Amino acid sequence: MQTMGLALHTDKYQINMMYAHWVNGTHQQKATFEAYFRKLPFGNGYAVFAGLERIVHYIANLRFTDDDIKYLSEQEENYDSAFLEELKQFRFSGDMYSMKRER
Repeated sequence: MQTMGLALHTDKYQINMMYAHWVNGTHQQKATFEAYFRKLPFGNGYAVFAGLERIVHYIANLRFTDDDIKYLSEQEENYDSAFLEELKQFRFSGDMYSMKRER
């Protein structure tokens, strides 16, 4: 049975951007990323944000499993094997900021 981790619960664009930074040698530089959505869903005029704890937990525990690496190695992008090896060691090491939580 294949046991995928949560690392691949993302758009492939994000993996490709990681790869582009790795290829260009900029993967160790500081970067900023955001969790957001492009437009209000369902034609609503407002949105309620929930799930901050899930986002923090996801990022803090982000790991690429052997199955994740195997899956990526079989993709048409033909990721460099050294990049895939580096993903095995990936651990988030930055800071996270959020708007103040109101109740």
